[in-house]
Amino acid sequence: MGQRHQVYIIKNNKCIAALHHQWLYGRGPLTNLASLIDCLLDGDSPNRALKNSYKDGEVLDSEEFDPVGADNNDGITVVDMSNPEDFKYCFMNIDHLEGEIEPLKFVPLSAKDYLQCYYPELGPEELRAIEGLKDYNLIATDTIKATWVSIQKILDGPDPQSWSRRKLFYPELFV
Repeated sequence: MGQRHQVYIIKNNKCIAALHHQWLYGRGPLTNLASLIDCLLDGDSPNRALKNSYKDGEVLDSEEFDPVGADNNDGITVVDMSNPEDFKYCFMNIDHLEGEIEPLKFVPLSAKDYLQCYYPELGPEELRAIEGLKDYNLIATDTIKATWVSIQKILDGPDPQSWSRRKLFYPELFV
């Protein structure tokens, strides 16, 4: 049970830190992401920044750095710190979101797009959460694919939005 969400920090197309949060969805991922980026910009190590920004989360071991197959029902957050002067981010649906709108899977979402999955009509609180990330650009799909071969196989497969077809063509991802 819970609103499970994972956070991944990448650098130069490699995942370097990750965290699982048992109860994070809606506005929460946006406000926590703004805090995480602030910690990283202040010089915290990726793991320390995750611990400081997501108090109730659990830092993951390196073998859990692949989002495909993660215990998830409210998407993921990805931060790209390859260029310290141009941090990028995205939110992504990797299985399903327990919101009002179901976005495509494995497609980078902006803060606004992610929030509208939960709150189709954005109110003042949602707009403030989006404002906190306005200075950061969206991670490109190519960066996501270069970081995780598992996602590249899904997106380059015959029908990237069909979960059953993913299992049929890439059974090694679901062991």
